Amino acid sequence: MNRQLLDETIAYLRKELTSIHHDLTWADGVQAESFRVRQIRLRAELDRLEALRRTIAAPIPMLASTSPAQPAGGISIER
Repeated sequence: MNRQLLDETIAYLRKELTSIHHDLTWADGVQAESFRVRQIRLRAELDRLEALRRTIAAPIPMLASTSPAQPAGGISIER
């Protein structure tokens, strides 16, 4: 999953959770329980996706080689 899709999915889940929160103000009985179950599942998915977003590393720019003895990563192979 790319970062843009991840951000869009997170935004959608937040919107859905807000909607469910408002629906819970008037719902009762079985309908309220259904909303609560959906809310719990969406929160778990939101937590999972936010953790995934935190672990996605930002692209690291390649370092320019300063000498023929140094590869592009900047680590010398000479001893």
